[in-house]
Amino acid sequence: HPELNPDDAASVVLLPGLMCDATVWQGVINRWTLPQPLVVAEYGFCDDLTEMARRVLRAHPGRLNIAGHSMGGRVALEMMKLAPDRIARVALLGTGFESLPAGEAGQIERAKRQHLMDVARHSGVRVMASDWVKGMVPANRLDDRTLIDPILEMFAMRSVDHFEAQIKALLNRPNATDTLKTWSGRVWVVA
Repeated sequence: HPELNPDDAASVVLLPGLMCDATVWQGVINRWTLPQPLVVAEYGFCDDLTEMARRVLRAHPGRLNIAGHSMGGRVALEMMKLAPDRIARVALLGTGFESLPAGEAGQIERAKRQHLMDVARHSGVRVMASDWVKGMVPANRLDDRTLIDPILEMFAMRSVDHFEAQIKALLNRPNATDTLKTWSGRVWVVA
């Protein structure tokens, strides 16, 4: 049928952010009514964004529509670079595209991430998540147990080793400026 776009049949892969799983996509999953298969990617203990992208591409063959949240957006950018012919549409949600900044800004980011790593090692992932969530959720929502408790539980399901691997991946993130500049397909960006 000439009105049908073959990309409309591509599977949809949701790419979660740091320490996240299907919990962060539950609203999308609950409301999904389109015929395309919908799956949430898993990175295992990968400590490299490019390897995370390779893992997702291997696990989900064929043409893909991808949506990446935070760190998942960085995985999406790597998928775009590695397999542009397989990526139909892209949504980048609350993510960045540049590498770790040089100088003081990079040192500050490293120190903040190291602090969270130290808390996770000494007090557990859930305690670390209680600290981390303060910078990720608007202050007026921090007392909303319906929002916060699932986030803390989601983090608590992961290990310190997961956290360490993903922090390493983020600190060594590639600069995706060229990927975005040369991309000819559709991209939706939500800050």
